Amino acid sequence: MSEHSEPKEINPSYLPHLFHKPQLDASVFVAPGSKIIGDVVIGKNSSIWFNTVIRADVNFVRIGERTNIQDLTLIHESYKKSPTRIGNSVTVGHSCILHACTISDFCMIGMDSTLLDDCHLEEYVLLGAGSLVTPGTKIPAFSKAMGRPAKVVGQLTSQEIEMLKWLPAHYETMSKIYLSENWKQFSIDK
Repeated sequence: MSEHSEPKEINPSYLPHLFHKPQLDASVFVAPGSKIIGDVVIGKNSSIWFNTVIRADVNFVRIGERTNIQDLTLIHESYKKSPTRIGNSVTVGHSCILHACTISDFCMIGMDSTLLDDCHLEEYVLLGAGSLVTPGTKIPAFSKAMGRPAKVVGQLTSQEIEMLKWLPAHYETMSKIYLSENWKQFSIDK
């Protein structure tokens, strides 16, 4: 009778791939359940929220400073073709798919949006929830875009520009609360 052995579980949040190991600034917050794999570099004061997957096993992923990648987002790239680049002070909403795309500084990606290969969002773009940015699409700076496929629907107002500046600061504050571990003391039973 052969012995039954349990499968080996790979469970660290950071996994190397081939010769590449994720490089995160010491100030980065990575929430439980998230996985960061391969050639990934994440800048200071950025945050990776619960159950996000960043898999850089066929190209690289670069995430700038003060950028927040919210819960359940998936980031990948294209083999031997296109990496994924995300700038500084970017807000990526919950459950997005970012594949081999470029997102410039101070953009907000609405929840459940998909960005496909070689699309480019220039700085200060507000992308509506549920949008699909098709391969090769370029969204110009200071634009609002939405839809499936995403189309520019207007220019940003001064209030929207201020919101795009405020969101990264808000998430930086939130991540510092989590990093301080004070959140572990919170109980709804009190």
